[in-house]
Amino acid sequence: MSLKLSIGIVFIMTTLLGCKHEPVYKKEGWTAEMFKPEVIQLSKATLNGKPIIKSKSQLLLDEGDPFEIRDSCSSFALIPRQGNVYYDCWIYDSTWNKVYHVVGDSSYLYRYNFIDTQPPIETPNLQLSTSTSLGQIRSLFKNSFSHRNIGANMGRIDGYEWIYLIDDLPTASKAYPNRVELRFKKGKLFQMEYSWNPTYTDEQLKVYNSHRLKFDKEQKQ
Repeated sequence: MSLKLSIGIVFIMTTLLGCKHEPVYKKEGWTAEMFKPEVIQLSKATLNGKPIIKSKSQLLLDEGDPFEIRDSCSSFALIPRQGNVYYDCWIYDSTWNKVYHVVGDSSYLYRYNFIDTQPPIETPNLQLSTSTSLGQIRSLFKNSFSHRNIGANMGRIDGYEWIYLIDDLPTASKAYPNRVELRFKKGKLFQMEYSWNPTYTDEQLKVYNSHRLKFDKEQKQ
């Protein structure tokens, strides 16, 4: 799989839930290189007419003070053994329906629950709302749909499915593209979880690329 198209997840074969056609990874002859998640343009996405990616100061202007702040609520490792990048959670209600990650001076919408009282997220590809169906996903993101329910995920419930996409932000300073997970209940969108992979310095990226090259050579032996 291309380094820039990989989203860094360990593939775990899953049981099909609620869809008529089996995911392609269940079929004979499938290889990981066939998983090429499509891009959703979150760099241009808006919520209530305001970008979902913004500076920390703009987040305060747009959303006000959060209900709760949890420092270092999430972290991502810099490979190999180059430390961690920590993200703060800015939580905007008691049920975590809307949560932003703050890292340095940047922020982005990390988790969003699609419920009737919440406005939709607008993207150039499509509107994300409680009306968004798996059928729409199938027509717009064919590869991601055909690989739905792949990878490790939260506990299964009847009618629960997910797909992975990647965003459209630059990847030159990252090991992997940023991951977008859309979660569905009974064929309708109910949650988005968006994760930024850490940005490497030039020196950290050299160390990572050297490590990756060594790893790839060992795998071919």
